[in-house]
Amino acid sequence: MTVKILLNGSNILQDTSRLPLARPKTICVFCGAKSGNDESFIDAATELGDAIGLEGMALLYGGGAEGLMGAVARAAAEHGSLVTAVMPRFLADRIPMLAAPHEIVIVPDMHTRKRIMFERADAFVALPGGIGTIEELTEVVTLHKLEQQRKPLVFANVKGFWQPLLQLFSHLERSGFISDDLMSKCLVADTPSAILPMLREFSANAVGHAANAVSPAWCSR
Repeated sequence: MTVKILLNGSNILQDTSRLPLARPKTICVFCGAKSGNDESFIDAATELGDAIGLEGMALLYGGGAEGLMGAVARAAAEHGSLVTAVMPRFLADRIPMLAAPHEIVIVPDMHTRKRIMFERADAFVALPGGIGTIEELTEVVTLHKLEQQRKPLVFANVKGFWQPLLQLFSHLERSGFISDDLMSKCLVADTPSAILPMLREFSANAVGHAANAVSPAWCSR
C-alpha cells in the first residue's frame, strides 16, 4: 500500500539538529537519477539497498525509478525496507517513479524536499551522482559546520568517484577558506559493505560523547 502525502511547506518541522541515534533507523540516500557509465555504480546502489533492507532500516530518497535512485530503492524494498520517496511537485509528472514505494511525499519545491530529508533521516549516504547530489551533500556538510545538523554523512567513494570533491575540500582548507576540521566530518567508505557499519560506529560514538557532556566529533568546535 502506498501512502501519498502533500505538503505545502507550512507544516514542516524545523528541528534538524538532534543528536545521531546509536543505531540509525532511517537512511537518506543521495544519488543520481542516471546510471552513470560504470556498472559498479549500479552494483553499489543495489548492494546498499540490500543492506538497508536486511538491516531493517527505512530508506528515504529522491523518488525516481531510474538510475541509481531506482536501483537502491528497489533493492531496499525487496528486502523489506520501508521506502519513502520525496518528490517536488514539478517533477512528479515528469520522471518515472517506482510502482509502489510505501510512502510518496509530494512537496512544493526542491528546498522543501531537502528539508523533509534532513528532518526525517538519521544518517545520510552519498552514492555517485550529478549536480543535484553534490548540492544535497554539501548542504549537509554546511549545516554540520554551522552546528545546525549533527547526523552523519558517508561518501560512498565507489571506484574513487568522490575523490575529486574530497580533494577540492582539502584545497579549500589549504587556501584558508574552510577550517581544518572539515575533513574530519567527511566519512568515506570505499566499499558499499563498509557504509552501514561506519554509520553505526559513528552514531554510537557520538551518542556516547554526548552522554559524557562532550560535543560529538561531527560537531567539534
